[in-house]
Amino acid sequence: MTRIFHFNRFIVESTATACLVASGFADKIVLEGDARMTGTVSAIAEGGVVELLTPLSPEPVLLRGESVRKVIFSEAPLAEKLPSGRIELSNGDVLPVEIEALDETQLTAVSPVAGRLVIPRKFLKALHLGVFPNRVIYSGPTGPQSWIRDGANAENWEFDDGVISMHGAGKLGRKLATPQQFIVKFTFNWRLNPNFQFSFADPLLPNDQTSDRYYFQYASAGVEIKRESTTGRRYTTIVMLNRTPDQFVGNEMQVEIRVDREHSILSLYLNGEPEGRYHDPVSPAPSGQGISIVSNSNDDSGHEIREIEILEWDDTSDRHRTEDRGDGTQDALIERRGDRFSGKLLSISPSPEGALFSFKGDFQEQPIELPDREVSTVFFSESSEGALVSGPNPFLLRLRGDGTLRVSSSSFAGDRIEATHPLLGPVSLRREGVAALERAELSGKGGGK
Repeated sequence: MTRIFHFNRFIVESTATACLVASGFADKIVLEGDARMTGTVSAIAEGGVVELLTPLSPEPVLLRGESVRKVIFSEAPLAEKLPSGRIELSNGDVLPVEIEALDETQLTAVSPVAGRLVIPRKFLKALHLGVFPNRVIYSGPTGPQSWIRDGANAENWEFDDGVISMHGAGKLGRKLATPQQFIVKFTFNWRLNPNFQFSFADPLLPNDQTSDRYYFQYASAGVEIKRESTTGRRYTTIVMLNRTPDQFVGNEMQVEIRVDREHSILSLYLNGEPEGRYHDPVSPAPSGQGISIVSNSNDDSGHEIREIEILEWDDTSDRHRTEDRGDGTQDALIERRGDRFSGKLLSISPSPEGALFSFKGDFQEQPIELPDREVSTVFFSESSEGALVSGPNPFLLRLRGDGTLRVSSSSFAGDRIEATHPLLGPVSLRREGVAALERAELSGKGGGK
């Protein structure tokens, strides 16, 4: 008989300790209260109940959906090169695909994770082409190696199972080789009162020296990104947002900052949602390449940081995708050079040079034909049918290559994940193509309070 766990802090911590002793279990489960378990996720039932195989029980353990915040799959990434096309569905989900064909009623594409897909046109929001994975400069933390600790407070930092824990004040730094354009990602947790900084483009000078750098700061008053400069005014606020701790479910925040030092532009995303694009008024942009983590708490407030990634970034594939899609009653096509056409995408068909796009513009008598290498983005006319998404979909599957799928239920068998998607219906996914599973409401702005 399966068991449903009603978690309190003692049970969760005991379970996590016992599970960590076991070997051969690849999945990491993050629960409410920030406790963690390891095991093998075998299914997600209707209503979001997660079925977990663990040595604690001869039968599968059922975890109530509201107790599970995230599952991180640690299987090896896909061996194949990820395709450069992305399908954006009407509910906001994204699939990395190789686009094959499109007609009046449906799109055909091939996904390395989901196989061949036939998607009704009414469920399409956009196509993005020329999207290439960003080279990973750093991913961790894997341990204290190469981190520079504040000698006076070194005992306040702990590295354990991909998590850096901060118990009091202190500073960590790490030297990296970051290009002019790069992305900073991390997930931050706090137990009591957050008071935390993450600096980037940092020359990692001693604490008593003024630096040219950026830093992200979070405390009870909200989010701030500041520029520190060695000339003129020392501190300049670039971003200030009223995002108080009670707005974040589970005291957790996922941060992404896209840094364009060439044009002095910073773009901020919180929990996957764009907050804005901001200009650094201080010139020139800081040239440092390091990162540092600072806890400003003088008590045991319990800060944690994990899932740190520094990525090389080419903003070419982002430029047109940030534009307003325009008139929602028509299709819109944006060329690589930035030219925009409104009208109707008639078809996509195979050709010796790749997929060929046939588009009838408002001001052309004949359709224009463009090879896929000349197309940046296609926005589809908005469909009332496509906007309807039926039923609860409590979980989000994060696919490798920045894809996402909302699902109501799924089962895990061998190397496949069988899931039910609100638009696509039953889908079969390669398990190694799924990076994580999390509660869907956590992906909204402010944590989905």
